[in-house]
Amino acid sequence: MSYSVPRNPDGRRPSYEAKKSRVNLSLTEVSIDGLDILARTFNLSRSEFVERIGRGLIPIAITPQMLSVQVDERNDDAVAV
Repeated sequence: MSYSVPRNPDGRRPSYEAKKSRVNLSLTEVSIDGLDILARTFNLSRSEFVERIGRGLIPIAITPQMLSVQVDERNDDAVAV
């Protein structure tokens, strides 16, 4: 399913300085529906919506209780969650 993506003034889709990589996510039907609703709210595709969250262009609310540093056991990198 694709949604209309706002275009640049010259009619092209937004582009970024880095080449995009394909990423696969495993989501429940409920979370897919939620992602679709949120993306549609911004008139974006799922991919562009996630891109903008990752770039900090669409803020997400993080409470102090949500902030902690944990070690990702798969690669021993510290990650904030």
